[in-house]
Amino acid sequence: MFPARRTTHRRSIFLALATIGAFLTGAAFTAAALGQSELSRRGLPPATRVSFNTIDKADVRTFLERNGPTPVSAVEGDKFVALLKNDVKITYTLDKQLQRTMERYLRNNRSIQHAAFVAVEPATGRVLALVSYSRGQEGTVTPAALRGTFPAASIFKLVTVAAALQENKITPDTVLRFRGGYWSMNRSVLNDNSRSDRNHLTVAKALGMSCNHCFGKVATRFVGTDTLQAYADAFAFNYPFEFDLPVEMSKASIPRDRYELARTGAGFGDVYFSPLHAALVAATIANNGRMMEPRIVEKIEDSEGRVLYMPERRVIARPLRPEVAQEINRMMVNTVLEGTSRRAFSTFTASHPDLDVAGKTGSLSGKNPPGLNYWFIGSAPVDNPTIAVSALVIPRSGYSFKGNQVARHFFEAYFGS
Repeated sequence: MFPARRTTHRRSIFLALATIGAFLTGAAFTAAALGQSELSRRGLPPATRVSFNTIDKADVRTFLERNGPTPVSAVEGDKFVALLKNDVKITYTLDKQLQRTMERYLRNNRSIQHAAFVAVEPATGRVLALVSYSRGQEGTVTPAALRGTFPAASIFKLVTVAAALQENKITPDTVLRFRGGYWSMNRSVLNDNSRSDRNHLTVAKALGMSCNHCFGKVATRFVGTDTLQAYADAFAFNYPFEFDLPVEMSKASIPRDRYELARTGAGFGDVYFSPLHAALVAATIANNGRMMEPRIVEKIEDSEGRVLYMPERRVIARPLRPEVAQEINRMMVNTVLEGTSRRAFSTFTASHPDLDVAGKTGSLSGKNPPGLNYWFIGSAPVDNPTIAVSALVIPRSGYSFKGNQVARHFFEAYFGS
């Protein structure tokens, strides 16, 4: 917190910030304060506090909670900044070109009813793009990127496979036998039948194809309720994590009923998260199993260029060993090369033959807001990831458009088409 002698200066920052009216996301943020806690359960070492100068992280959150999302009044180089009346300057982590490219892409796409896109640097937690769009509802709802009401769908398969791999129950080459199609899901998953189980995939291939029966089997036979709940918590579900803007908490409830456990492990369970959190899941896998605290404020300076606030990098969770995270990231390449995003990425893959993208898709109907949710999360390049993303699309009735198409557009902008 500010020392007592700086109370007047602090108040002037609040007053000045309130005068700035340009906003990046086009929707008002909720001002409700969220509880804060440091993750402390299994696999989550105590997080260290950020270093403080004159302004601390709580002050920054208060600025933005009181005055809406990322107030911007100028651009300096490739960064957005807020120039306050008292000559205090806030510099954001957002990349001007990437942010504007994705804003324009979502806004101009007539297929979209709701959408969100988030891009994060895996090693630092710096948010390079944070875009929300809700057709006809600009300024009336919490931005989609920060809402925790979207079903995680098959993205949750990453938590299921992470638990099984980390506990040494399976390897990427473990063969899973099943009957029926890749995306069917029924109680037959609970019983082996040597005559009927004519289909088979390795775990790595099953992840790329998002095979529901395969991951139902992984959840029930190799993981179990308690372990899957522990790994969901380790990936920061059920915990409010700190961010410069208010973000809704993600929730994951793992059932004890065997069939419901199978459904949850495959992505049909009572699991909800925000696009920001989804990007952090991808970033954690890309960053050798370390989840970095996300941040959108780069620094705050006074009129003489003295730094009043600059957050340090901060690890908030370590759900995976590095070698397990690397295995999963390599497995996720199957999604783009031959799995559920092969078509969406075909032109990108052809034009970037030496650049592998790790990805995972998910699709499931949601209620808040209503509609079919199409997810894509991933990172690139797979051998040394510099960017991690999440893309969520709820298309308009009668239209077909998916998150992997949004992600592909971003990668084309980021790496060059």
